[in-house]
Amino acid sequence: MKLLDTTLRDGNQAIRKGLGQKLDSQIDLFRQYALAASEFGMQYIEAGIPISGPRAQRIVGSIAFDHRERAETCILGFARAKQQDIDLTAKTVEPAARKGIALLTSVSDLQLKKFGIVAGKETPGKRSAMLEQFRKSVAYASAQNIDELLVYLEDSTRADIRYLMDLSAAFIEAGATIISVPDTVGHINDPEAYAEFLQELKEGTPGHETVQWSAHLHNDRGIAVANALIAAKRKLMDIVEGTINGEGERAGNLALLTYLLCTEVEGYSSYPEHARMEGMTPERLKNAEKVSALGSWALNIERSPYQPGVGEYVHRTAAGMHQDGILKEPRMFASYDPNVIGVDIRTPFVFSDQSGHKGLRAILEAKGITLSDEKLRKTYLDAYQMSLLLGGSVTDSLLEATAWEAQRNGNPAVLEVKYDELSITYAKREDRHIAPYVEIIGTLQVHGNDHPFSGRGDGPTSAFVEGIGHVLRDDFGIYIDVREWIEKAVTHDTIGRGEEEGDTEEKEKLGREAPVWGIVRMNVGDEQVDGYGHDPNATYASFKACLQALNRWCTTKQACLTSPLDSGDATTAL
Repeated sequence: MKLLDTTLRDGNQAIRKGLGQKLDSQIDLFRQYALAASEFGMQYIEAGIPISGPRAQRIVGSIAFDHRERAETCILGFARAKQQDIDLTAKTVEPAARKGIALLTSVSDLQLKKFGIVAGKETPGKRSAMLEQFRKSVAYASAQNIDELLVYLEDSTRADIRYLMDLSAAFIEAGATIISVPDTVGHINDPEAYAEFLQELKEGTPGHETVQWSAHLHNDRGIAVANALIAAKRKLMDIVEGTINGEGERAGNLALLTYLLCTEVEGYSSYPEHARMEGMTPERLKNAEKVSALGSWALNIERSPYQPGVGEYVHRTAAGMHQDGILKEPRMFASYDPNVIGVDIRTPFVFSDQSGHKGLRAILEAKGITLSDEKLRKTYLDAYQMSLLLGGSVTDSLLEATAWEAQRNGNPAVLEVKYDELSITYAKREDRHIAPYVEIIGTLQVHGNDHPFSGRGDGPTSAFVEGIGHVLRDDFGIYIDVREWIEKAVTHDTIGRGEEEGDTEEKEKLGREAPVWGIVRMNVGDEQVDGYGHDPNATYASFKACLQALNRWCTTKQACLTSPLDSGDATTAL
């Protein structure tokens, strides 16, 4: 089976918020993707639509140029059945060692309504006129300096089958080398039906054995890959088309990566050789994740965390029972080894309110953190609470923070604040058009030494960070900034799943004494650190979260902060 990758053409038609890329940047990303796809073994790459504008012309032309010595991959440019499209497309793909045109013909009665030249005619007249028009375009395209001419039978699954046979026979006679049979709107709702449709079309088309047949499937009903797999097993097609991650209009196109997961990766069934990708090797298959990622970056379409094969969560679990099983047998809840497609999983576990102690220990140990049973229990209590407050999984960075807190065990940290001495003033500006501000005055202790500070901000946390930031910057040469923070009130019960009675009692006590939790993400120098804190006072909870993040950084960096900078000294006191 040959693969035709239309990520850069059909995938590029997907709706998204915006490319957010400058022209040169987009061209570079598209070129990188095309090169990676050809190295992966894609036999055809549909690079774009030259007639759509200068940007597309540059992209297709650049990709063709990059493949001037890569004859194993054919670079296709998309064109409508119009002479000006065909001329420009042939010229644009000309630099490629192997090149072709993907020519669109719209064949259902619904699609024929868009052509003005047949307006007012009855259906038979429309079909006859457009067949002749399309035949001339195919003949004209085949006369260009190209190696392949693919002709799309757009919306074929809603077209009259006899008309499709007449069209296909005419196109083959006019010089087409590939007949593509698109299920343009995902009209097929039964994979068996698409195979039967293909079989009837091929058998009823004179000369069908002289060309290659290609399946172009959209995923509106979620069965695009299934449609292709059945047709491939029955040897009804030579080429399967799609986008690497299933990108495309509406519900997207067939996902080539998912097709390969079925045909190339060990599973319940084995596929015959003609259904498997031509030229694919285990070494090439290990680049699947890289190609998938490049496709996502090029199109600026984030991959779903649940995408088969490469999604962030598909090889990981937060369920305590599954985590326990995987610790006993790694393949217990895994169909295949993700390394075969180039996915490297350091730990298959994520922590959530569904997780247990064993899973948490495994996550931490994978990061080089070993805890006693008692400290693991304390770590679990905080991690569990955050999972409920955040309404989902807890990041590994926050899990490291819970372990750090358990290891500290209440001992003094490098940085402390005298909360009972803080002065917090909520002030209004004289000009009512200027927003009010908050001013904080207090003392930051560094290894027990007092450093007075003051700061202003539009809220207590920003004022607090500005104040202690002045101390760290002016006295120690350390620059800090808060990227984001949240405050969450405890409104739920704090009983964990599968916990002992003593743990339950401590969780309930924790919930009563700490009704508000603050969670923060900070920049310390050029590094990012997460922290959390809890307190009956929401403001203090955020302050404590900031201090914890800073203290974690000090511990990790072994920053002593004992020698304030002398005047004019620009080095960090570490």
